[in-house]
Amino acid sequence: MLGLSIGPLILSGVLLIWLSFNAQRQQALDQERRVALHVADRMRVFIQARQDELFLLNTLGQQYFTSPTEISRGLMALLSNRSGFYNQLSLTDAEGQELVRLSTLNVYSVDDLADWSQTEEFLMVKTDQRPYFSPLWFEPKSGEPMMTLIVPFMDVRSGQVKNVLIANLRFRVIWDLLNGFKTNGSEDIYIVNAERE
Repeated sequence: MLGLSIGPLILSGVLLIWLSFNAQRQQALDQERRVALHVADRMRVFIQARQDELFLLNTLGQQYFTSPTEISRGLMALLSNRSGFYNQLSLTDAEGQELVRLSTLNVYSVDDLADWSQTEEFLMVKTDQRPYFSPLWFEPKSGEPMMTLIVPFMDVRSGQVKNVLIANLRFRVIWDLLNGFKTNGSEDIYIVNAERE
């Protein structure tokens, strides 16, 4: 008789534990989804703002930057901006030869300028006339996450690629964003690529 009365209690207890576990698991997944969407949105806004900055530089450049010295000044202004979003900017001609390369980490001479004409990224940008976004990579000296953004500068008269701007974006802003998330202490937040690296 006692067994018949305890059996339903144990069964209902197991059922309540299972329901509670599933509810908590669903809450955790919902929270994870909200955090992932928030981080993805912030990343999208950050990258779009940098792309818009570079397109604005193109627009202004066609009106005001007519010599390599003026182009260098425009790039230096962008590079030395307080935000520190870039660690290197390069401008190539339409054939892929670098005209200028500026960096916050190194000083480059004319002998250091590279030929991008045969790189897959340059050819994609020149052919498709659309920006290229690299996968995230890590700057060897600082270990900071970076992304390379390559933007075609179009000649407004001919509609052809006039120059290509290669910008190494610092992802420290995203790092700081992730560090700012409040977690319960047992959670970690990661950004991974398509290969889950």
